[in-house]
Amino acid sequence: MLHRYLLRFSMFDLTLMAMMAVLGIATKPIITPLVHMITAPLFIPGGALAGGLYMMWIVLARFLVNKNGAATITCLIQAILVMALGVVGSHGVLSLMTYILPGLTVDLGLFLLGQPRKATIFHCFIAGILANLSGTFLVNVVFFRLPLIPLLLSLFLGAFSGGGGGIICFQLLRQLEKTPLFKNVLKPGVFALIIFSIFLTGCSDAGNIKTTIPPLEIKGDVENPYTISFFSGERTSLKEVLEKAEPLGLQEVFLRGENNETVTISSPASGEIFLEIDGENNTWKLGGVAKENRLPGIKEIIVLGDAAPLGIITPAKNLFQMTPGEFLVQNRAEPLIKLEKYFAEYTGPFLAVSLAGEEVFYDNRGQYISFENNSFTLVDQEGKELLENLAGLMFEPPQISIISIVPRIKTLLEDNQSVLLILLDGFGYDQYLYARENGIIPFLGSREGTKMARVAYPPITNVNTASLLTGELPPRTGIHQRRDREPRVQNILDFSIEQGLKVASLQGAINPLYSEFEPILHPGGDEEIIITARDMANEDYDILFIHFKSLDIAGHEYGPFHQRTMETLSILNGYLQELSSTWPGDILIIPDHGMRKTSDGGNHGRFYYQDLIVPFFHLQGGN
Repeated sequence: MLHRYLLRFSMFDLTLMAMMAVLGIATKPIITPLVHMITAPLFIPGGALAGGLYMMWIVLARFLVNKNGAATITCLIQAILVMALGVVGSHGVLSLMTYILPGLTVDLGLFLLGQPRKATIFHCFIAGILANLSGTFLVNVVFFRLPLIPLLLSLFLGAFSGGGGGIICFQLLRQLEKTPLFKNVLKPGVFALIIFSIFLTGCSDAGNIKTTIPPLEIKGDVENPYTISFFSGERTSLKEVLEKAEPLGLQEVFLRGENNETVTISSPASGEIFLEIDGENNTWKLGGVAKENRLPGIKEIIVLGDAAPLGIITPAKNLFQMTPGEFLVQNRAEPLIKLEKYFAEYTGPFLAVSLAGEEVFYDNRGQYISFENNSFTLVDQEGKELLENLAGLMFEPPQISIISIVPRIKTLLEDNQSVLLILLDGFGYDQYLYARENGIIPFLGSREGTKMARVAYPPITNVNTASLLTGELPPRTGIHQRRDREPRVQNILDFSIEQGLKVASLQGAINPLYSEFEPILHPGGDEEIIITARDMANEDYDILFIHFKSLDIAGHEYGPFHQRTMETLSILNGYLQELSSTWPGDILIIPDHGMRKTSDGGNHGRFYYQDLIVPFFHLQGGN
């Protein structure tokens, strides 16, 4: 079938397409470095902007041959050439995909436009856009994997450049049409032009060591670990390389070279530090102000920053905390953590939690944690993967979880009991113990039966408000971060309204989650909420949900044990005592997360016991 298809093209057609293919390859190494000076500061591939100037040869081939399929064959010739010669732009065997797609797109686009017999500026313009846009998109999918904003900018520049290349192509075609002896002049010289073009391609790539440079890995505390597998310049800024990896709180970088020699750079954001190619040994080395740190053959760059660490905890102690970057630096020889070796005193079942909030209980039977692809994985003693993208492990986990509250509420409602559900934002179990021991919360501190509970991961308000009201973990609610506002499953408040019950929700200035009914917002905060709650406590509500926020605000600003934070807690203790005396039914009080002391106040959201372990109170109203 392929042979029959190729018979549609004359020898002159095939030769012409071959010449256009070679000219496209030959111009690439000339144009790309110049364009890179514009695109590098924008952190987008240079081909997006340069592409229009070498994609125009594909469009030119299509209209010179004037047969559908000419663009695809031209691109196929290019793919074969770059793989065979190893010139600039080769993507290895993937070149068959990255080079052919623009040609297919051009042929398909012109086919849908009616297969124009004569080139017009419109057809050339559209063909140029289609060629460069498809090439830019596919190269990003396969290699660069840019974030959304740089990707959109890259696609915009690709379309702009492709359209410009199409217009240049149209002008070239117009000039050729004005030459009566076009075919007679071109035919005798076509083979000479091909030979000259191949020579130009080889010369333009002379000295280029792009395909033979050893890969350089950038990983650790980054959002986008990646590997530099090709390089066409003499040097590149370390700052630019790191920014492409999207560091998480960049602090320092750890470079490892041949024979496991290492160098640590404490100010990697400096634009005066470069990665250079050692031409003699064909390896990476440091240049610029860091060149005195002689490290032959740099193999990997490990970013040390502020990524969320893997946590191994009990309800009262942080046993192990380590970020991916720290783990890579410290565990080169043994990239795993054996639980029975390092945590032998904890023999009972444990809770494993993924970064997505999935929870699984396991019996402690020789499992270990491995590190691969910049993430942690729980593995059994036989090497079988149990839970990927591990956030942490909790030994001796509390039986009560935040997702246990909805079943308890449903049971109370079935018994015709009214429920006052209070979310005490940012109140950790360690804060509860401190405040109780220091007489700051006489009402809460004197309640018998106070339980220790655990919240969902990550321990932040949106995630745990959703889990509290739905009885589901983040993989089911779809709430994983602060910006998520719409749970995928029904909450207990909406469910109760459908059952004909009387329900109200009291929130501060902002509603953390969307619901089928609107909560009552209070811009003035907890001082306004308690005024509304006093009135509603006597209005025969079946469920009254109250979210007190002031403790979380104080904890962030001052720290979990600061005097101002404790004063806020004392005020809330008074509010709770007042509501307890007037509410006729059951009262359930649970926080959405705890609070951990930091250098500038307090924070939460990671796998620390301070963040995940909270108190739970089940009280009877009217006393």
